[in-house]
Amino acid sequence: MIVKWTRESLLVLLTLVMILVAGFYYGNRLFLDPVRVTADASSQVVNEQERLLSTYPPSDALRQELMESYESTTLFIPDGERINEATVMIEQLAEDNDVALGQMTRLSDNQPVEGLSERFLKSTYQIEFISPSAEGLRSMLNDLSREDRLWDSQVFSYQRETDDEFSGSLIIDLYYHIPSSN
Repeated sequence: MIVKWTRESLLVLLTLVMILVAGFYYGNRLFLDPVRVTADASSQVVNEQERLLSTYPPSDALRQELMESYESTTLFIPDGERINEATVMIEQLAEDNDVALGQMTRLSDNQPVEGLSERFLKSTYQIEFISPSAEGLRSMLNDLSREDRLWDSQVFSYQRETDDEFSGSLIIDLYYHIPSSN
């Protein structure tokens, strides 16, 4: 079979070649380039992770150091709420500063601490008290803030009831965590 090249067959051939070139160009641009970019980004992440692993290899000594650090923080962030221990401490501070505790009310409990895992919780308490001097109330608050226990006093207010009696209230958040089930 002999093919005769005519003007029409050359135009059809040229059109087919142009369609193939355009398909290759746009296919490469629209389909392959995004895949290459994703593959390059993934390989960079893998290379960075391998570099970090080679620079900072995990070791048993490091793990032991982290566990000791964790265990020392549980003294400040106890397992469970342990309100009895906190109440005894607050009562002792009040007695040392000539303050009489009136009532302690739980306003909320088991609230998650913002920005931390759901294992870290807080409970909010309102404490009412009476003292013969405003200085005793302020001194009790200062002593409370110096304690190692993690709590946060949000609101502290007091007022003069009589010439020799001040009453007030304090709202504190008591922080604690729930141990993991591992």
